Amino acid sequence: MKLAAILCLLITLFSCSKKENSQGTDESLPFGFGANFYEQAREKEWAELSRWNSPSYITIAPYGNPLVKDVNVSASSELEDSQGAYPAINLLDKTWRSWAEASNGNGVGEYFTLTISEYNNRPIAGFALKNGYGNLNHYSSNNRVKSFRIYIDGNYSETIAIKDSISFEQYAFKEPAACKTIRFVIDAVYPGTTFNDTCIAEIALLDSIVDNAAFYENILIWLEGGIDIWRPYYRDHDQRITSVADADKLSLWSYLPFDFPYHGIESKIALLDGRSTLRLNDNLPRLDGATAMYPLYSSFVRAVYPEKPFSADVGLLDWGYFPNLTLIIDYYEGLPELEELEDFYSIVQCNTTSTAYQRLIDGETDIIFCYEPSDAEIRAAAERGKRFYLTPICKDAFVFIVNERNTVNNITLQQIRDIYSGRLTNWKAINGVDDPVIAFQRAENSGSQTTLQAIMRGEQLIRPMMEAEYVISGMSEMVRSIASKYYNYNSAIGYTFLFYLNNMAGSEGTKVLSINGIVPNSQNIQNGSYPFSQTVYAVTTGNESENTKKFIEWILSDQGRELIVKTGYTPL
Repeated sequence: MKLAAILCLLITLFSCSKKENSQGTDESLPFGFGANFYEQAREKEWAELSRWNSPSYITIAPYGNPLVKDVNVSASSELEDSQGAYPAINLLDKTWRSWAEASNGNGVGEYFTLTISEYNNRPIAGFALKNGYGNLNHYSSNNRVKSFRIYIDGNYSETIAIKDSISFEQYAFKEPAACKTIRFVIDAVYPGTTFNDTCIAEIALLDSIVDNAAFYENILIWLEGGIDIWRPYYRDHDQRITSVADADKLSLWSYLPFDFPYHGIESKIALLDGRSTLRLNDNLPRLDGATAMYPLYSSFVRAVYPEKPFSADVGLLDWGYFPNLTLIIDYYEGLPELEELEDFYSIVQCNTTSTAYQRLIDGETDIIFCYEPSDAEIRAAAERGKRFYLTPICKDAFVFIVNERNTVNNITLQQIRDIYSGRLTNWKAINGVDDPVIAFQRAENSGSQTTLQAIMRGEQLIRPMMEAEYVISGMSEMVRSIASKYYNYNSAIGYTFLFYLNNMAGSEGTKVLSINGIVPNSQNIQNGSYPFSQTVYAVTTGNESENTKKFIEWILSDQGRELIVKTGYTPL
């Protein structure tokens, strides 16, 4: 892995001398950087930040962060019952805790008033609103605002229609208002299925209206503290894309190609019944791949490559079989010296799909084990004068999952396309339950997102209105989000690969949907009747060494097939 690929991850840790542990207390971070590290990392960070802040990535409001600060709130009523208290201050607390009115009716006529600081000299152009009850378990159960009557400094101004949306939306006033108070009177409501209380999760005044793409991309950043938060947010965003999620790190520890006694873990990889017919001792092919494939190609390595026992004389950085630097940092609970990081070498790595393809293009690895490349990855290879050669080795299934309490068991291909294009936004058309569809997605160029795009057959994917909430960085996070009791049981839908779900992430709390009535079992995957059967490839860029060719031929042999079956994949 290039050092540049991990600098954003390292600077996130370096830029502060403390971190907060899971109990919320401070603990010192051990550091041992040379003097040049900070300058290198800062140069890399600002180069990337400049790219990310370019017009193609973000539209900056005239004043940077358009959210108006120093605003107070009061309300005509505040609900307090056996379930809890729902005061007006919840409207401004930057959480999804909600305000609920306490009228005897449905809330029409109730109001809240925002008072703007005397130090604010900017006209108010509109507002950002997260409608309804913040906890998605109860979003549709309670009333949501359908329209507001707006009063500026006590005088009626206009009536604004409000979307029945679980995400933040921005609304423009008919003209900017230089004022001290704005009253929002509930004019009409979307009725709840269970309760007659009208709820609102969050509101913020805006001194400018930005284009929708910029709004949806940045509203959470603005809420968290303005333009100064962009730098750490970018670092966190980059870390999520290029590193391995916590749950996936545990999986990698469990599937090292050889036992690692110093971590107290014996590898769970599949083993051959007999001795391998192929043994390689030098000129070993360098490997990388998707997280879900790591148990498989790790088992190939165990059978064919020479074991290099880990000992006090052999460090992680030069063991040769450690998946990535993220796990080394995790193991040491800190960071080695920069010079040592530059010495990191491993012939068997696991850096996620997008990074594996990039490393293959850059000539840093010889074979990667992945699903088919995205169009962007094919173009990136072509720009370097390269092309991918895909050797099919086994099959898996791309599956759609919901919470186990969802009553849906089957979904059609057309319904999937309707959901992910934005045409179908409520579950009522599928299972009769009146709940909004929360369609999770993965990051661009991840293996699962590329597969979803292929399923859409050119149809434009709906842009998640709050990417920080609904674009999932890792497959383990996708599974956890679907299984979580926080989300509305009938609302969330996502996708993953069957092997990963059953063997690495764990399927507890989720339900795999059949597609057009066809269940994704081994028989249906192998015979191709399940519509989303996926091929796992050994991917190269041509001009393979003799040992690379021998290794791929062996993978296609009966012994390779034995490990494929034992690992849990479906043979060709």
